[in-house]
Amino acid sequence: MPRSTAHATQLATAVSHQRAAGGGATFGEGRYQRERVQRDFEELGLNGNQARILVALLQSGPITGAELARATGIHRTSVFPVLAELRDRGLAEPVPGESGLWTPRGPDEVVDRLVAAHEERLRELRARGEETRQVLAELVPDQPSVAGPSVQLLADAPSVRAAYDRLLAEAEHEFVVLNRPPYSAAAEPTKRGRAATDALNRDEVKPAVLAAIERGVRVRVLYERAPWKEAASASFRSAMARYHAAGVEGRLVESLPIKLAMADRRAALAALTDPELPEIGFPANLLVEHAGLCDYLATAFEHLWAAAQACPKPSGRKRAVAEPGA
Repeated sequence: MPRSTAHATQLATAVSHQRAAGGGATFGEGRYQRERVQRDFEELGLNGNQARILVALLQSGPITGAELARATGIHRTSVFPVLAELRDRGLAEPVPGESGLWTPRGPDEVVDRLVAAHEERLRELRARGEETRQVLAELVPDQPSVAGPSVQLLADAPSVRAAYDRLLAEAEHEFVVLNRPPYSAAAEPTKRGRAATDALNRDEVKPAVLAAIERGVRVRVLYERAPWKEAASASFRSAMARYHAAGVEGRLVESLPIKLAMADRRAALAALTDPELPEIGFPANLLVEHAGLCDYLATAFEHLWAAAQACPKPSGRKRAVAEPGA
């Protein structure tokens, strides 16, 4: 049962019980129920005097304005204007042919009318809200989202791994990577650097990369030429061969300043070297979610890509290890 219907039923029941408990014009009995019903009436849109007088009418049956004044403690000159307001809302009416007597609608009808008035008001507000939405659409131009920070510093390997996985999973059109050494966590001289490199270069083929290609995402990777050709990079070249065979495009350039993974020109994960101690690897990892900056990074990537050389095809036995992401 909907909440409004259930609440209306409970209120009508309470009014009926209170009326039975109150009897005649005696207004002292059923105090708890009376006060509870008055509060409910106020929540349904009546003011304090209207709620008190309506409860008194429901509890006492046909009653005069003077008796209502004595029963509720409301001054007699205020009672009659309130009765007129209740009449206008269809909640009470004068008894025909009985001078000065007033009677309420039945408890169920009183509650139904109050609830119906709220429902009608809600329909009006919804209609007004739609009109306001249309006016705002013309008045206020689309604004870029400002939810959350544009740049976040990721301090640990799980955060780097989670950010990389999210970028890859959310990519719809393209996923580009700048991948420079070290390619192995063991090559990192610092614990923090090893953690970040291990997060991006695990010795396993990542199904999410293959899944991205299968759903139509173009994946491109740039590598540094000299480290790529070194004998120590043989296992890494074999690892990348599986991705290249699946559709990942790879090219070689002379040098890369950072490690980078970027999705759809909207979000990027960058692993930065320490300019004073570049030999320690990548102690700083930034998640950038800023369209303007990512568009600039994408332009730089396209410039490098256009001047790069295609990766030589591997020869000999292939080994499936790491992923292409940084």
